[in-house]
Amino acid sequence: MELSWGKPVIKIGKLGDGGKSPTSWIDIPTPVENSTKLTPTKGAKKEAKIEGGENEAVKYAANTYTFEFELRAGKGRAKPVEDIDGIISGEYAVKLQPEDPTVEGIVIDRSAMSMEETFDTENGKKWKYTFDVLKPSTGNQVKHEVVNFSGAGSLKVVISDDGGVGMWKLSTEEDWHKSGVQVFATKGSVTIQYKDVSGKTKPAQTSATIKEGEVVEIAAKYTSAG
Repeated sequence: MELSWGKPVIKIGKLGDGGKSPTSWIDIPTPVENSTKLTPTKGAKKEAKIEGGENEAVKYAANTYTFEFELRAGKGRAKPVEDIDGIISGEYAVKLQPEDPTVEGIVIDRSAMSMEETFDTENGKKWKYTFDVLKPSTGNQVKHEVVNFSGAGSLKVVISDDGGVGMWKLSTEEDWHKSGVQVFATKGSVTIQYKDVSGKTKPAQTSATIKEGEVVEIAAKYTSAG
């Protein structure tokens, strides 16, 4: 019997206006061992009792769910999503593909995402991301189905000489990414945009071709203006 255990592939995507599905996804680095979890909370139980204490009827509210994982923070690794004291704006979809991609994974169409930063001497600094699952427009809150990532690939932009403040994004995205964040999108040509940095000229390379099943890495260098 093939099980959905082992090293997963996780991708998250920010929903667009009106809850539209993401046009691109963020590749999540492999989480800390045994930190990736989907936890249900059983819906509240309502009992209709009669004299004597027996139940005449019982009704349950819908279960609620949280999905979580932890990432180690280290040199050269940026947070996949920016936060302010753990608060992350917008709503996110999540896809998890098990180590065996032919078995059912997890699809969450809608969730509220938050982050907690921890530190201990055994593991160093870690980022714990929690997704409180929200009711989608259709179907179950958590869908268990085979997750297929074919027809798309990843783009990683590594920025230098930016003073640590340069950022990038695809022309189809709203949110900026830090250097080293890896984005997953449909194969083909894409346009890269860079954030303004005072006293610097933006990197020259503004296009790339995403290849199916591959990671394309772009070295983007800011230069002194004038």
